[in-house]
Amino acid sequence: PDHNYVQGFLSSSLTYPPGEHFCYNSGASYMLAAVIRKVTGLNVREYLQPRLFDPLGIAPGIWECCPQGTNFGGWGLYLKTEDIAKFANLLLHNGNHDGRQLIPADYLAEATKMQSDDSMNENPDWKLGYGYQFWRSAHGFRGDGASGQYAIVIPEKDLAIAITSCIDNMQAILTVLWNELIPALENAPLPEN
Repeated sequence: PDHNYVQGFLSSSLTYPPGEHFCYNSGASYMLAAVIRKVTGLNVREYLQPRLFDPLGIAPGIWECCPQGTNFGGWGLYLKTEDIAKFANLLLHNGNHDGRQLIPADYLAEATKMQSDDSMNENPDWKLGYGYQFWRSAHGFRGDGASGQYAIVIPEKDLAIAITSCIDNMQAILTVLWNELIPALENAPLPEN
């Protein structure tokens, strides 16, 4: 009632005991943002500016906030497709950008492997495991945004993909990638035509 998102999250009841059942929860991502703000005194956007955005040459748009002024964390960040591509490329290179380690490689390896069993989900690419804010995919891993915003990393193909879209069926985009793009990738130059 008082629009206090932290209090609302902490006072909400759970359907299952912690660790028993996977359920994606943007509120948990918001809580990460709230913890960063509490510990550092900075919103996530400002915290990441010198550590991630500036080194990658990203000028982030707004990051929407709760009534207390905390960035939502799990949603509401406005980035250009090119900026998502820069982030995906950073992930492809194990957190290294121009010889500077922006994300510890060992942490990134943990973050992108299965930490939670999400096999009860319906869509194929939402049942292959969830890491620390990253989804496992039929090929590689990805960060998702609402309605089809993707940073997709396929290390075995040395490929980073950025997609911005507005679609209800987010699996449809991934299915096209897996069925059309991945089989067409080759280690040889394309023909002249």
